[in-house]
This record gives sequence, structure tokens and C-alpha cells, in this order.
Amino acid sequence: MYRLEWGTRYSRFRLNTDLSECFALAESVFAPWVPSPDSQFVGDWVVLKPTESTWETKGPTWMKPFLEKEGFSSRFACVSEALKAVEFQSVYADLVRPDAPMGFHACLLEKGGVSVGVVGNKEAGKSTLAAYLWSRGFNLYSDDGFQLETSDWTATPISRRSRVRATSRELLGDALWTRIAQQKDCFQGDDGSLLFHPCRRVARNRLGAVVLLLATESRLERLEESEAVMSLAVHNHHYYSRGLGASLAGLAPLSNKIPVYRMGRATLPEQARRMESLFERLAEGVDPIGANVTA
Repeated sequence: MYRLEWGTRYSRFRLNTDLSECFALAESVFAPWVPSPDSQFVGDWVVLKPTESTWETKGPTWMKPFLEKEGFSSRFACVSEALKAVEFQSVYADLVRPDAPMGFHACLLEKGGVSVGVVGNKEAGKSTLAAYLWSRGFNLYSDDGFQLETSDWTATPISRRSRVRATSRELLGDALWTRIAQQKDCFQGDDGSLLFHPCRRVARNRLGAVVLLLATESRLERLEESEAVMSLAVHNHHYYSRGLGASLAGLAPLSNKIPVYRMGRATLPEQARRMESLFERLAEGVDPIGANVTA
């Protein structure tokens, strides 16, 4: 039996399989996510191959009601799809633990030692913008979420590969799309989307700012504290697992420690220019707290 562990600053997971093909691919999929020594063990996943054309996954017993409720399958036509399911389920398990830190459905980008989270509604363009900034030299640690430690305001990326949808290809351009597709161990889904590792080793940094992507056109501008709390509430995983009250309570101290901005629709190069300008200010040590910064 092959065993593989991966995880985050907070949680640790284990995969068990007697299939060398599965283990070899799992080593590549989960390699960037090394759990900390004091991380909490969450559960085991098992990958089996009951027939020549079927792969099967079995997760922790406590997750079974959730998987059944959401209609998730446990059988797949290929090993890459089975491991993608394990990847998703382990992230869910990490975020809904009773003692889980505050988490956000967001991208986490870093440059020059500064991290910025980018949140927004589904299909707001987070992953497209993040992939574009990655192509311009930014570290892309996650395009799906991060957890925030309020004792030191450091952001830890969740353990899931980055994903760009097929609909983003035109915006990103063929050259960048091909570069992503040629990344080691890139996986193309049935819907044409790409799963890839923009960084082979992830890290945590102090969160410098949060940017909220909007569907309407607007400049990059700072939000007042009360508006920031309300705007981020539904992008905080505590909102779904513990309710609105818990989400607002967790966000209140964040809003007076971490600046929150909103940025509207624009061309991809223009959005990137605004983000690069923000990173430059933060890297220079300019304290944006209390400043009415626009770009």
C-alpha cells in the first residue's frame, strides 16, 4: 500500500492506494503542499480501481452525507479525475473544520514579499487576472482560496491547483494559454479548463491588501471599513459554515488592519496595471491605512 501526506499550515491529509500509477500522479498533484509539523490530521482518502475502466474514491466517513447531498460521484473514468475529486474534498474538509481559521474564496498573489487577495463573485475574472499577473512575474499561490491567521495576518493558500476556464483563452491569448497547457503535470478537463501548478512550492506571507472585483466599470479605490466588512461577508467561508453573524464578527478586526479595495471591469492589461501599482506602493512600505488611494 502506497501512502502520501499533504496539507497546509493547519491541516494534514493522507492518500492510500495500492496502485503505482495513482501514487505517481498523486505525488505530482500534491507535492507543493507540505503540512506544518503541528497541523491537525483531518482524514484518509483511498483510491481504488475496481474494474479496468473505473477508478473509485473513498473519503472520511464524516464527509459522506455532504458528498451524497451535493450529488458528487465516487467513480471516475480516469485516475486524474479521481485525484481531482480527492483534491476538492480535502479542501472542503479543511475549510469546514470547527476550529478552522477564517477562509476566503479568492486568489492569492505575491510579489516582493507582499501578498494580496483578490475576491469576487463567480466568473468575475479572478482566475483570468491571476493567471495574467503570473505571466508577468507574480507568484500565484492559489486562485481558489486562502486562510487568514488573525494573530499575525498571514495568508496561507488552500491546497488546490489553479484553474483557468476555456472561456478565458481568448482574453489570455494563445501564447499564455499554451504556456499554461505545457506546464508540467497540467491537466485538461472535459470542459476544456486547465488545472496547473503556477508555483511548485507555496508560501505564506502577511496579507497586504484585499481587492474586490466588480462587474461594473470603476477605478481601484479604497473602501470604508463598514463597507469593506459587508462586501467581504459572502466571500468568507465562515458565512456558509457558521452564518452571517460569525462572518461579520471575523471580518471586523480585519477591516481596520488590512486595506480593502474595489476594482471594476476594464481590459485585462489595464486591470493588471492597477494591480501592479498597488503592489508597488505596498512593497515600498507606503501605509495605505487611512489613505484614500485611487488608481
